Amino acid sequence: MRIAFITIGLAIIACGDPHEKRVRMVMEGGEGREEMLMELLLGKGEVLPAVLPRLTDSAQPLSGRLELVDLAWKLYVRESDPRILTSLLGLLDDSAPEMRLGVVHALGNIGKEELVRPLLDQLQREAEQAVQLEILKAVEILGEWKVEGNWNFKIYGGDAFSPADRDRFVSALQKIRSEATVDTLEHLAEEFLEKIAGQLASEAEAQVVRADLAGALKLYDRALAIKPDSKNVHTSLGKFQYFNGERAKGLATLRVNGMVLQVPELETPPVIDGHLTDPVWSQATRLDAFYQNVLMVRAIPAEGRSEFYVYYSADTIYFGLKAHEESTNGLVATHRTHDSQVWQDDGVEIYIDTDLDQRSYWGILANCIGTILDSKQSVVESRMSSDNSWNGDFQLATRIEPTYWSIEVALPFAEIDALGTEPGDVWGFNVTRVRIGNASEHGQFAPTYGRSLRPRLFGLLVFE
Repeated sequence: MRIAFITIGLAIIACGDPHEKRVRMVMEGGEGREEMLMELLLGKGEVLPAVLPRLTDSAQPLSGRLELVDLAWKLYVRESDPRILTSLLGLLDDSAPEMRLGVVHALGNIGKEELVRPLLDQLQREAEQAVQLEILKAVEILGEWKVEGNWNFKIYGGDAFSPADRDRFVSALQKIRSEATVDTLEHLAEEFLEKIAGQLASEAEAQVVRADLAGALKLYDRALAIKPDSKNVHTSLGKFQYFNGERAKGLATLRVNGMVLQVPELETPPVIDGHLTDPVWSQATRLDAFYQNVLMVRAIPAEGRSEFYVYYSADTIYFGLKAHEESTNGLVATHRTHDSQVWQDDGVEIYIDTDLDQRSYWGILANCIGTILDSKQSVVESRMSSDNSWNGDFQLATRIEPTYWSIEVALPFAEIDALGTEPGDVWGFNVTRVRIGNASEHGQFAPTYGRSLRPRLFGLLVFE
């Protein structure tokens, strides 16, 4: 019996730890590697004595260590063994950029908010732009940074940051934005700065509700120190000034920020035939700067080229749009019934807040063949309500040419409860050129960051 036990023990020693053998095969690569990784994953915590020493040994092959990084985070998700997290965090300063990149990706996949701080520490000392980009992606996921998707514009994220952490993060982001040679990295750093500045602007708006105007101004100053060229913050600041006793200053802030359209008074009405060829259009205000309507706070120029025109007469306001395409053969225009879902087609959306209450407005939507959806929109109990019973008595015509389509609208003031205008009158306003067939894009005069129906983010029409 004793001889049998000795024989079994020698056999075990000869065979060695099977997990050690599997890790060795992973490090060597070749056929069977995927099978070995799967067996190690199924081995759970008992494989760690074989995995972690090779994972952290810089003398081991880099390709094999990267395989073990991927294995390690998957094991952590299953086992929550703190030894794994300790090993991964220790590799953030590994000499190989590829290793740091893989570790950051793994930490992002683990999904624990507490990892934001060590990632921020690494961001401050990281020189490789690829790793910086991966850190920002991980922080975005772990910090749950996002823009609210409904009508109420709100920015979420960064709850794991202390004030000092936030300041460190902002400093790192500003440095990255100024030095980045990779567009994706620069844009993500800019988006973070926009979100952080935007949160401060939202706090300022809340201070206004509490009648703390001085506190609001301090928050706006902080926001602009973070992102001096923020379209979102300047829009919020300009409206704060406009509605709180500094009308001229607010208009100036908004005008410099490209959020004001001056509307000239012209006596000659155009022929509403969709052509946009009447000479009077050359005297109208022309807009060609449009921004993508996406769930981001960075103002991203639209790719589709559009030209929008506006002017008014004694009793009517006129709108025109020329929407360029390489070819209009791909335009989508499936809706032909009044008040149907024309927003699903290539078309235009015009929103007019005549009393500038930033809660109710008129909407005129039309596709490129002239099908109309007209409605009155309003905020009721913190939700948008649409009343499609309004059927406006106005003129609208469209025309499709080989490389563009165009639209003209003549809207009497009386149809939108406006008894007329005088120089200096101000309306809330937005226009969106919708592209469906040749591209998926909503290009806006005033960016509303992923949701068109946000009247407090509209720009302004100022009547001359």
